[in-house]
Amino acid sequence: MRAVSGGPASQTYAYLHCPRCLRPLKWEEAGQRCGDCPRTGASIDGIPVLGADPEAMVRDWGRQRTAFDEETRTTRDVVLAQIAGQAALGATTRARLQRLHERLERHRVQVGALFDAAGVARVEEPLSRDGRVPGEGVATAYFDQIHRDWGWDTPEPAAALEVVLDVIGDLRPERMLVLGAGACRLPYDLHRALGVQTTVAVDINPLPFFVARRVIAGEPVDLVEFPRCPRDSRSVAVDRTLRCEHPGADGFHLLFADGLEPPVPDGAFDLVFTPWFIDQVPKDLATLVPELGRVVAEGGAWLNHGPLLYQPSHTQPAHRYREDEVHEIAEANGFSMLRHRWDRLLYMESPAGSQGRTEGVSTFLVRKDRAVARADDDSPSWLRDPSIAVHRWPALDDYQPPHPMFAAVADLIDGQRSAEAIAEQMVTRFKLPAEAALGGVMTCLSEMWRARRSL
Repeated sequence: MRAVSGGPASQTYAYLHCPRCLRPLKWEEAGQRCGDCPRTGASIDGIPVLGADPEAMVRDWGRQRTAFDEETRTTRDVVLAQIAGQAALGATTRARLQRLHERLERHRVQVGALFDAAGVARVEEPLSRDGRVPGEGVATAYFDQIHRDWGWDTPEPAAALEVVLDVIGDLRPERMLVLGAGACRLPYDLHRALGVQTTVAVDINPLPFFVARRVIAGEPVDLVEFPRCPRDSRSVAVDRTLRCEHPGADGFHLLFADGLEPPVPDGAFDLVFTPWFIDQVPKDLATLVPELGRVVAEGGAWLNHGPLLYQPSHTQPAHRYREDEVHEIAEANGFSMLRHRWDRLLYMESPAGSQGRTEGVSTFLVRKDRAVARADDDSPSWLRDPSIAVHRWPALDDYQPPHPMFAAVADLIDGQRSAEAIAEQMVTRFKLPAEAALGGVMTCLSEMWRARRSL
């Protein structure tokens, strides 16, 4: 894994495991590789991609880029038509529309250049938003947050850091995992303030990381901001140069991965940090907390910072937990409360805009006192004993294999064959090396069983 601003790849790689089998990854010049199951990760813009299917992930980003490009062109054409078709426009209004028309093209070129530099090409396929978190799955998801983090001169980042540091107190972790890192300003500021040795910042949205990687390394990034409610006509589009005031901190690393199932080994981190994440991404927070307990070392801690604002289209009423309920869930999963506070903090008030808001933010620090058996540890007996027949469960019919080997194993599951028998078939039919066959089959079966939860 390449560090953002220096540091040996091998050091950070010790904290990354294969997202399928959670076994250690092996570093190669061509990218990371799992030695126990048939997959190889990708590296985009110098950032490892450790999703369950890295190629599909990057392809989706290509679709996002294409959709962004086409939508921006369409909006630009609409603005141009309004300029040409309305002779009675006032001079200031006409100038506003002309500025918007020009900056939309600049915006398209700037964002496209970031995707080009990262090696993400256009993919001419329809963009599917099925099953996505509301607001995500588009190229400019969290675009305002990118400007807030690195372009605005407002007190919001410093205020958030002050609150978080107060709750952390004298805790000084050496290894921090950040889930939902976004454009990374608060995680990076926290990394510096605490002197963390190794921070792994995880997210699944490409553009915030493309920008964060550059500004944290000391490279300025030019982008156009489009305030939702511009203060005046010239503020309809604002040219900004995004910078990091203190670039180059060692040990801060970026990772494209699923924050709900981070590809890290058990107990790998002293602190897991969830900024503005737990109410937005999980459909049910209660299913995420055991995963947080898995990755935190005993005696380590979970730090949360953000409001509890749930998307009705994404979260059922029973899962829209309030602050005291969240604390209860944490305690039920082996955590004990150390400190917490609730604040009204400024949120997304652009210097060029006429609108902003405050949000009630819950910040708490809980310590992991004990390990708790996960509810999904009721794995079937055939995953523990390869001599037992593998039953064919209903969700398997909808499983989308990420690799031909997974497809072949799925086809051989008939309710009669054991993993050992399937491995023998893989050797005979597909010439899989005998010494690797059973391990490969068990890895495939484990992934298929895990995937049943999302089918």
